[in-house]
Amino acid sequence: MRIVWTVVVVGACGGGSGQVEVHAPGVALVVAQDGNGAWQQLTLDASDTATFDATAGFYGVGVLCAAVTDNFTRAGLSFETVERHVELSCGTTVDFARVTGTTAPGAEVWIDSFSVIAGASGSYATDVISGAHDVFALLHGAPSKILVRRGVDLSADSTLDLPVATEGVAMETATPVVTGADPASVQLYSDDNTATGDYIEFASGSGPGVEIPPASLLGAGDHATVGATAHDCTRQAPLAPSPALAIPTALTATVDHSAARWTADTTVAWDEARIDLSVGTLTRILAFATSDWLAASGSGDSWPMVDLETLPGWTPGLAHIPAGSQVQFDVGLSRGAYDGDFTTCATNGTIVW
Repeated sequence: MRIVWTVVVVGACGGGSGQVEVHAPGVALVVAQDGNGAWQQLTLDASDTATFDATAGFYGVGVLCAAVTDNFTRAGLSFETVERHVELSCGTTVDFARVTGTTAPGAEVWIDSFSVIAGASGSYATDVISGAHDVFALLHGAPSKILVRRGVDLSADSTLDLPVATEGVAMETATPVVTGADPASVQLYSDDNTATGDYIEFASGSGPGVEIPPASLLGAGDHATVGATAHDCTRQAPLAPSPALAIPTALTATVDHSAARWTADTTVAWDEARIDLSVGTLTRILAFATSDWLAASGSGDSWPMVDLETLPGWTPGLAHIPAGSQVQFDVGLSRGAYDGDFTTCATNGTIVW
């Protein structure tokens, strides 16, 4: 099967002022801002690449996408200081394959970052992005059991049986030391991001312990973690029997036409801010700003709102927010690597535009 995804992906690599290269196949509009200067429209060449000079030491890059369907539009903005090559995209064609098989009744089968629960007969079926995958079957119980198949070729429709009840190995238990939140409000989890791009959540619950796989079951390139979540904040660490997890204080934020402003735990060295604005499914604006950009631009704990309709090259039909709309906002801060030592806090609300 084939499907079209609408995505905005930004990559980063090192340093300071100089030329920035933007590769943006299939986008409707690409813009850039040097420092706090005026936005400029970039012209893509035959290889869908454009360049601009960043002289102020901090800069923004944005992409606006035409609607892929009648009810979906996206604008993506990234504000950086060190990025030298930016990858932006409005649409990616992805091949899918159908995977079917049998496992233990009620077992979770995880492939390609999603799970499906086997029926009473043990049969399961799911669609995955074509390619090589790490496949997990998880049977909860006392103890829970887990079965892994590494690097399975699922480039075409396939049958894959996963006898977790007979061949699975027993899960172990980690007991995190969690601070910064009422123990009654804390949710624990353990998960893994593998080298093939697959994801599995091993367990989640209110604690005090959480199930984890034995170390012998982890593969090269796996990034397994244990985390704790409370008041919309998460602290996670690489997999260990008893990690120390200090949850930050809750994040608060306000959003209006001029800026998104937030108050966050100052004991955390935040790396990045995320601002997400949506109007139902009709409009979606996703912006990222690094802490270095916030400091260099003088924004501090805020992000100045970009009026998309004033960007050079904007035309009706591209992303915008109609006046009077109910706008859902999400503001988040993060530090570290999402698949390892990581901290994040988020908050959300609704305003009238």
